[in-house]
Amino acid sequence: MPHGAMLQRLSQFENVWWSIGKGYMRGIAYDTARVSMLGNGNRFPRALLWILTNQKKNGSWGEEVLHLQDRAVSTLSCVLALKMANKPAYKSLIDRGLEYLNSISSYLRYESCSMVGFELIYPRLIDDAEEIGLDVSQADIKWLRRAVELKLRSLNIAYLAYIPNTTFPFSLEFLGPKLDRTRAQRLIGENGSVLSSPSATAFLLTHLKVRRSMNYLKSVQNLNRDGSIVNVYPFDVFERAWALFNHMLTGRDLTDIMYGNLRQLQDSWTRFGVGIAAKSPLRDSDDTAVAFKVLSTYGFTPDPVVFEQYERDDKFLCFHLERDASVSANIHILDAIKSCTNYPRRDAVVDKIIKFLVKQAIEGCYWKDKWHLSPYYATSHAVLAIADLDQSIVGKAVDWIARTQNPDGSWGVLPNAEETAYALQALLFYQKFEKSHQDNIAAGLRYIANLNPATYSYPALWVGKGLYAPENVIKSVVLSALHLGHRFQQGGAG
Repeated sequence: MPHGAMLQRLSQFENVWWSIGKGYMRGIAYDTARVSMLGNGNRFPRALLWILTNQKKNGSWGEEVLHLQDRAVSTLSCVLALKMANKPAYKSLIDRGLEYLNSISSYLRYESCSMVGFELIYPRLIDDAEEIGLDVSQADIKWLRRAVELKLRSLNIAYLAYIPNTTFPFSLEFLGPKLDRTRAQRLIGENGSVLSSPSATAFLLTHLKVRRSMNYLKSVQNLNRDGSIVNVYPFDVFERAWALFNHMLTGRDLTDIMYGNLRQLQDSWTRFGVGIAAKSPLRDSDDTAVAFKVLSTYGFTPDPVVFEQYERDDKFLCFHLERDASVSANIHILDAIKSCTNYPRRDAVVDKIIKFLVKQAIEGCYWKDKWHLSPYYATSHAVLAIADLDQSIVGKAVDWIARTQNPDGSWGVLPNAEETAYALQALLFYQKFEKSHQDNIAAGLRYIANLNPATYSYPALWVGKGLYAPENVIKSVVLSALHLGHRFQQGGAG
């Protein structure tokens, strides 16, 4: 790749730092539909217009990356919004949506990665649809009803749904008509949101009149010109932590604007760690671990004792009361703890996490995580965290990454910049330990250097209530891979 072309792409992607922390991403169908339901489409007409103009040819709504649970919650919520708007002209859109839903219902249980709160949200959508006269087949979701019943029996959700430092309020809409209005008021944050969730906040507003919550939704809609609603806002801590993490991998100095983001990340730190947003009462080990790694690398001294609250016998949880542990959260905790000489039982904890990750490895050579559809996300981060501890574990992962490259130099079932950048981060980082797969690196760099950041659309691979694409985070991954690649081309190690 010509040196000048690489420098040009680096310069273009560097512009991402001017918007880090402001939280940009495109909206998703589910939250857009939930907001549109307020006032039966009259309170947020731009959201309704977005629904009307974004149905796919097969009758569905949702992201371009096909994930049936994303399509299911997206499509049924949009159908509901159109039905509630009560316009005869919408009937054909509704009928096509219902036809699509009936065609996929028997396949929903086979998705390996579930949308956040799917087992609570989708049955509620079906109940809401039937209450207003929509015929949604339930024959194939008995398994989902059983999952809901099991969850309700095993946890006191009627109590936990009103505790703001648990995950249940994030999917508050699952309560439907059972919402306790008095107790729900304690969930309203300073900015008017329910745990930074537009959909949960919109649901709350169907039961309560709260001016600052309505103002919150209006401000969220103004984020995107097309009227679509993002799935979470704000997410300043998540965006800053991941962007700084990706910059940290390059070993380059901080610019003034980067240091400003670092100071704001430090200001967000609490004795309980951090969450996706600075003022959110819900903290998690994943955001905490990435923030910890970044802060400690750049000279701050966050207390690692914060991780003890998430530790269990054989792994770490991402959230309290979590049923299925996150692979990437354990990878990031390992990456944070391994260099903490003052962490209690550090060596034993490191060994525990590595054993957990070895068990979770698919075919012994790659990983998948519940927060991201791509195996390259979890696998790349595993290589970054484990390579200096045990190369025998991640050497197979590096080989797997190399042999799954597409002929055009990209990675991903649908070739894309984000997955390609994760693969390159891992391959370039591993050059410190073994000079291998350099042809794969060169081809991957050619692929991402030929993309125009001004026009490129990033597929939604991150998992929330629906699939989403945190664009600034993704650009920071690509920028990191380009910087590592530039140094590699100049003869330096990854």
